[in-house]
Amino acid sequence: NLRAYAQSMVTRKQNRINTLSQEKIILQLIVRCKDGQITEYRRTAHR
Repeated sequence: NLRAYAQSMVTRKQNRINTLSQEKIILQLIVRCKDGQITEYRRTAHR
């Protein structure tokens, strides 16, 4: 049953890669939102 074990390992690795890419996308979105808020705050502060 070594083949099934290898298959499960491959699927697990793919799942981990998927979750990592999703987390990266979420982090990029959060950073973008924060940057937007900071620029907006600076704009309103200069007024």
